[in-house]
Parts: sequence; structure tokens; C-alpha cells
Amino acid sequence: MSDEGRAALTEPAKDLGPVKEQLRTDGYAVVPDVLTADEVAALRSRLVQLAADEREAARALGAPESDEAQFVRTLVAKAQEFRDLAVHPTALELARHILGPDLLLWEAFANRVPPGGPAGGAHIDQGPMPSDITWPVVCAFLYMLDDFTDENGATFVVPGSHRRHRDELTPESFAAGRVTATGTAGSVIVMDGRVWHSIGKNRTSDFWRHGALMFYSVPYLRVKENWAFLTPPEIVQDASPLLRELMGFKMWRSLGGPKADKAFIGGQAGVSSYDGQLLKEDEASGWGAVRPPWLN
Repeated sequence: MSDEGRAALTEPAKDLGPVKEQLRTDGYAVVPDVLTADEVAALRSRLVQLAADEREAARALGAPESDEAQFVRTLVAKAQEFRDLAVHPTALELARHILGPDLLLWEAFANRVPPGGPAGGAHIDQGPMPSDITWPVVCAFLYMLDDFTDENGATFVVPGSHRRHRDELTPESFAAGRVTATGTAGSVIVMDGRVWHSIGKNRTSDFWRHGALMFYSVPYLRVKENWAFLTPPEIVQDASPLLRELMGFKMWRSLGGPKADKAFIGGQAGVSSYDGQLLKEDEASGWGAVRPPWLN
């Protein structure tokens, strides 16, 4: 696999200028035809199988039998199809436009929303951040693995809400300002982490709605899913350099390094000799070998 992911993934749209402009003004955009029909089918099939496996193992998140959506988390650790999706070139170009050149994969999950599935609560994706962080530190990509319609509960978004302070929005203003981000299977909804949104109610009687979400963050933010802890070593070893970088296995300035060097003992302003390097197993130092008694 190349650094850019497998060649089977579609290339970036030729002109993302209008998308970037809509992200600036509205905080979100729907980009059509980012995935081919074959890619959609493969991702959807894998999601359905993973969801079934987790239900059978009594490890499912959610209760679809009672109209509650089922969530499948840590996708990068579970299936190659989603590892490929994490490095989709269109998503990475737009994520870098929103956040800057250096990224982390913050979270990766998918959901199956059953017929009758309820609407979700309004929120912003960088909600865990302090409210005085008014710039984007997270962005989201919701890939439509089915057509998203008003009837089956496509995502509600409040255009321009990323330019307002989070405390200004009320349930009433959300209801008054929201629009429905509909699209065909293979489209992706791109959202600035500050934009207010929620999933809609699936009002159909027989249609399951499937979506896969990839979130990216700035490189200095703690990730929501701990890839170093959650991903089997053989998957990390087989991953492309780009994916390993997104998973946090690459030094960024003085963050995420394998051992002490001069940056940690009074060297140049937070710049490490490991800056920009992918980490290797044999580079881990002995830190942690001597443990305080309360950790033993």
C-alpha cells in the first residue's frame, strides 16, 4: 500500500474550491460521489458484518432491537476497508484545509440506524474542548453508505453556527436554523468541529440507514480513540506510513516521542530530534520499567 492508501480509493475531486468556500461560510458541505458504488457496497457490507459479530458476542453498543442505533467503534482496528477510508485523499485535503497540514485521526466509528430510530441531540464535535477554544481543532467526515433523505433521518446542520459562540445556540434557535444535509450514497458530509448538528429521526418503517464517520484533529489534541492501545500490533505494523502518522505513531515537535532527548532536558524550545519521524518498536526507552508501587 502506498502512503496515500490503496489505489482503489477514488482520487480527490478536481475542484474542491467551492467546497472549501462553503466550509468557510456555512461550516459544512456535502460532497457528492466521493466513493464509488463498489466502495460503498464493500464498506456497507463490512459494517453490517461487524455489527452482527458484535451483537453475537454481546459486545454491541446500542440496542437496535429497541429502535436504538448500533455503533461500531474503533473501525481502523477492525477492518481494512475502514483503514483505507481513513486515508481517503479528498478527506485529507479538506481536513488539512480546516485544521492545517498536520493531522491525527481523532475517532473512527460507524452506525446503523434502524427504522423508527430517534433523532439525536444537538451538539458540536469539539464539545469536550473548553469553550474559549473558538478555532477549529476537530473536523468530521460522515460517509453516506445509503441515500440520506429527510424521511430516513439525514443529519440536521445549522449553517454558520461555527462562527457563533457555542453558548449562543439554544434548542429553539437550533430548530429554527437547521437544514437537512441530504445526499446520495457515496457522498460525504464534511463538518467543521464547531458547527451544530444532530441526526434526524428515521421515520421509515423498513429502512436501515448506514453511515461511517472519520474525525481528524490537530496534532496537539488528545485523541478520542487511543489507537496505540486499541489496535493489534500486527495491524499497526502492516499499516501505511500515512495511516501510522494519523494514528499518532509519528513524533510531532516534542509530542509523542519514544525516549528522552535534549528537547525534554532543556534543549531547543520544544523541538525534538525525533520531530517528524515515524516511531519504531526498538526505539522505546526504559521509561516505565521502574514503576511506583501504586501502579504495580
